[in-house]
Amino acid sequence: MTPAPPVAQIRLALDAPPGEGEPHPAHDISAAARLGDTLFLAADEAADIEILDLVGEDFAAHRRVRLGEAFDLPGGADEEMDIEGLAVEGGWLWVTGSHSLTRKKPKKSKPLDTLARLAQLRQRPNRMFLGRLPLAETAPGRWDVLTGPAADGRRPQMLPIGKHGSDLYKALKKHPLLGPFCALPAKENGLDVEGIVVDGDRVGLGLRGPVINGWALIIEARIAPASDAPGEADLALAGDLNLHVLDLGGLGVRDLKRRERDILILAGPTMKLSGPARVYRWTGWTTPADLPHRPVAILELPHGEGCDHPEALAPAGHEGRDALLVVCDTPSPERLAGGAVVADVFGVE
Repeated sequence: MTPAPPVAQIRLALDAPPGEGEPHPAHDISAAARLGDTLFLAADEAADIEILDLVGEDFAAHRRVRLGEAFDLPGGADEEMDIEGLAVEGGWLWVTGSHSLTRKKPKKSKPLDTLARLAQLRQRPNRMFLGRLPLAETAPGRWDVLTGPAADGRRPQMLPIGKHGSDLYKALKKHPLLGPFCALPAKENGLDVEGIVVDGDRVGLGLRGPVINGWALIIEARIAPASDAPGEADLALAGDLNLHVLDLGGLGVRDLKRRERDILILAGPTMKLSGPARVYRWTGWTTPADLPHRPVAILELPHGEGCDHPEALAPAGHEGRDALLVVCDTPSPERLAGGAVVADVFGVE
């Protein structure tokens, strides 16, 4: 397929300044979701949700929600969560971290220590996050994320994270296929969650890695409140994990979005490469099929070299047609202006 040119571009005015020492979110957007005229974004080096409303043809009116105000994060409120997936479902905003390990980076000032540092792996507990926050409509088609109880009693909920991770992470480590990859870092074919879709209590988590036998993977889990008590703050894993195997041409999952009963999959390289980037349509989310599932490629996306990596999807209408908003990680200088970043809109069938 030939990369499709965007049919439009939209400016995302992320003009609320970041905290001291924090990177600007416009530089590393890693997840997106949309409800009505409101766009929710997350940057992977923070622990925040960025919220924008449609103003004219662009998204503006920026405000920020600190997840540390809603949850007792195990790594502290200021430690990055590596948020890689957002989904809107049933009046909730779902959020997932990457659940990945990190490898220490070499220091230019100490080249002889490079191998020793590379051998050190770290588990960051905030990355094991999976939870949801209530949404409240503030005006027709405009929404905010609540860090406290909603009027109907709903409150932020998460899977508890203990010393060895959440029950979901423990189940992944015990899984006969996925377990060995939990000991490898992200972007080295280790476990790396990127993308979430939700249908009731069914939660699908797309994996950038591992890619096994050239096939990508989506984990399906049942996630529900731990009890029926009003205002229950904890979620719980119910039952065993189900694994969907998909042929994405050797690529991993970079984002997931529901489109009625189908799933749109943004696919890209597992490792630190600049491309290719492709959107697939998968109809097997609700209907069993032979393995592997073979989603249909519907869009080839342009990408830069060392920049402009398609990273997040959100719905976007354009001139009465279905369209997708695509936000790039590591945006090129041409996409940045002040506190804004420019995203692309692509028509889809």
